[in-house]
Amino acid sequence: MLVIVGLILSRFSASAYDEAAHDIYLQINGSTAKKASELSLVMNEMLTTGLVAADYMTDEEETVFDKRHIDIITNSNRSLYATALVDPDGKGISTLNDEEIDISGSDYFKAAERYYYSFTNNDCLEGKVALVCVVPVTWQGELAAYLIQYIDIEMLKKFIPVEDESRDNAVLITDFDGNRKYSEGKPWVAVQSNLYSTLADTVLENTTTDEIDNNIKTSTAQWFIAQKGAKSCFFATSPVGDTGWTLINIVDMSSYVDKKIRARSQYEQSTAKSIMLIVFGACALLVFFVISYRVKDIRTNKDLENKADTDLLTGLNNKMTAERKIDEWLLREPDSPHALFLFDIDNFKKINDTMGHAFGDQVLKTLGEQLSQEFRKSDILGRIGGDEFVILLKDLKSEDIILKEADKLMDFFQQFKVGDYVKYSATASVGAAIYPKDGKTFQELYRSADNALYEAKKQGKNRLIFYHSDLHDNVEKREKEAHKNPGARE
Repeated sequence: MLVIVGLILSRFSASAYDEAAHDIYLQINGSTAKKASELSLVMNEMLTTGLVAADYMTDEEETVFDKRHIDIITNSNRSLYATALVDPDGKGISTLNDEEIDISGSDYFKAAERYYYSFTNNDCLEGKVALVCVVPVTWQGELAAYLIQYIDIEMLKKFIPVEDESRDNAVLITDFDGNRKYSEGKPWVAVQSNLYSTLADTVLENTTTDEIDNNIKTSTAQWFIAQKGAKSCFFATSPVGDTGWTLINIVDMSSYVDKKIRARSQYEQSTAKSIMLIVFGACALLVFFVISYRVKDIRTNKDLENKADTDLLTGLNNKMTAERKIDEWLLREPDSPHALFLFDIDNFKKINDTMGHAFGDQVLKTLGEQLSQEFRKSDILGRIGGDEFVILLKDLKSEDIILKEADKLMDFFQQFKVGDYVKYSATASVGAAIYPKDGKTFQELYRSADNALYEAKKQGKNRLIFYHSDLHDNVEKREKEAHKNPGARE
């Protein structure tokens, strides 16, 4: 029990660390998913505003290039710091000034027939880093302009999980193909133009690049750990709604995650140790009582087992136990010769009828006591019927030894006497079978010895017969004879 308590403490300490790690991972994943959802709302609001405004401009009869259109958009969405309306060549107007603008040379403007998002390092309006949403505007059946909305990256950072300087953390936003749209923070590995280029020389834990690629393409969140040299980082990925982008939170394991895990797990381990020490002390106090009870219980169970296995009258093994022990021994020592002797007392029914059943029981009891003293403790002796007994003599290495043991058994009955005042001599008929030639199981040996015993009875009793093939009787015939004449074997 004390060992179990120690193991529980050890396993709990390990599980406390694992549970703390799991909780920290879930916390980072949850934070990343929340930020991705908030960013998605901002981007979808830009898109909705742009699509509604573009549809409205389509109905204009004179021109779409009216500043009041973009002023209304900027005023209706407080996240925007500017809105622009440009022609397919990138020239047009903005809400920042009354002069014509030209964004044709920017890193985000391109001719497209469908809306798109982009990050830019220079908005070509005020030189700001910004998130832009570009929506094409159709007028009189043709592409006439692009409506562009701008959100300052400094305002947008509240939706991106880059925290204080104490956290070695970076953020990466990619498209479906892993191409970088935006990155920020202090990553331990240089964030390159593509996520898979960034991870190329790292060792990934619990994932593969194919799995990461599939999850990004199917907008499925996941987490994994990437190691480069002696350092490793925790990656939490979450889709940014239906925008086609993925937000990736990259957190250094040693400077943030491991510290959080250790702080969390140390408290739980300290509490667990206090509890376990109390339990340990209680267990130590109970050990003495438990051991005392178990010793007594073992002795009691042993006595019960012995009683269940023992023939109460003779003190020998009962039928079931003798058969079980003999079969177990034959399986354990299949290559050694053994001898099975089956015998019953001659004319035992007459003993009971003339001298009474009490004397008959005395004969059986005395026989059991003297047989136990006559043979080795390792030999198996059992009473398997009323006056029928079996003995398995183990490891008889030669035929001479077998014959010697057979003579010993017959000599025993020549000396066997029962009774305090009148000594009664009881004889026995014995059938013998040799393992393995006469049988390889108890039942096979018993059958062979029983045939030999039957022959000993036929030849006048008070003798020992070894089994041989000529004694293989018709069992069915013998059973019929025994049924007609129950005392035929007496």
